[in-house]
Amino acid sequence: MSSQPINSIDFFKSDILNIFFLNEGWFFDVSVINPEWGTKSLFSDITTNLLDQHGYILSDGSYDISNIVHLLNQALELMKRLTNNLTQINEWFYQGTILSPKKELFTIWIEMNEFNRFTILLPEDH
Repeated sequence: MSSQPINSIDFFKSDILNIFFLNEGWFFDVSVINPEWGTKSLFSDITTNLLDQHGYILSDGSYDISNIVHLLNQALELMKRLTNNLTQINEWFYQGTILSPKKELFTIWIEMNEFNRFTILLPEDH
């Protein structure tokens, strides 16, 4: 992992994936993928434990951005199903099952955070 501060992330392009290095920590801030998501996304972050346990972090410690975007899309579809297409977000907690890059189904929790947005996490991360 890079020891750079989060506001000076080095991006580089691979032939297969767009990946980058980020400080180790408990949460992956989705706005580092797209700065607009910092204020417009339903989700603000994902626990790094979830990313690590289910194949979103590559062997060199970099994040597999294409698969993280897929995780966010699956979480969004889950939220749409549970909230009548996002028209009835009345709870602080949701849960469901998604497919990992390893092609394994696993349970995620989607929990309201202090920013009035949602964090995606594993049940054991709570």
